[in-house]
Amino acid sequence: MELNYTHDIYDHPLISEKYFFPRITSLENPYLVESQGNTLACYYHRVEGASYTVVHFHGNAEVCADYVNSALNTLPCNILYVEYAGFGASSKARPKLLSMLKDIDAVVASLAVPVEKLIFFGRSVGSIYAVNAAACYPNAAGLVVESGVSDVLQRIILRVFPEEVGVSWYAMEHYARLYFNQQTKLQYFKGKTLILHSQHDSVVDVSHARQLYTWANEPKTLHIFKQGNHNSILSVNQKAYLDTVMKFLEDLD
Repeated sequence: MELNYTHDIYDHPLISEKYFFPRITSLENPYLVESQGNTLACYYHRVEGASYTVVHFHGNAEVCADYVNSALNTLPCNILYVEYAGFGASSKARPKLLSMLKDIDAVVASLAVPVEKLIFFGRSVGSIYAVNAAACYPNAAGLVVESGVSDVLQRIILRVFPEEVGVSWYAMEHYARLYFNQQTKLQYFKGKTLILHSQHDSVVDVSHARQLYTWANEPKTLHIFKQGNHNSILSVNQKAYLDTVMKFLEDLD
């Protein structure tokens, strides 16, 4: 899937300011990716002999340093935690919702891993980038979406109205469909898909997970956890969560 980025509504400074919550932190021995004039300070967790490499896009207000000791690192796969522009130890640029989609190619190219051995993983706002990556690399092995977003426009207008960025509702909707249509992007992906969500997620309603699951191609799995919230889904359900992801990894072979 190819997109031509011809309009900058979704890179407007007000959207960047109200939608993203970047934190600046240090990171020891970052994995650096150069993209669009920015240096992305990612974290690469390597596992000797691993068959697959996960490309992980974290949630809002998170940074790669939060994942250095993550329970995800017990899984038998390499994990590249992707940092966003303006987050963590990356270049102090302004994060841009639309332009950051273009960082995906630079990240994938830096790994020099066969696409068939990649798994894209998106948590919360990171689901926007993971689903886009899956559409751009439809022969990747897998896609995991945790606490993800099905309707990007709905999330944006919680914070920014069209008139605040000088456009009409029609334009806002039109470019959301053009650039952030999760349904269309999922239809491109040919690999296995796993959708994870908390039943009681108070930030991104569980209906988003069910919609993403409906749109995804087979083979696909939906796992709704009865415990936990948006930011505690892994910690509260750690064993069940990791067992579910582990089963997904095993089924790739």
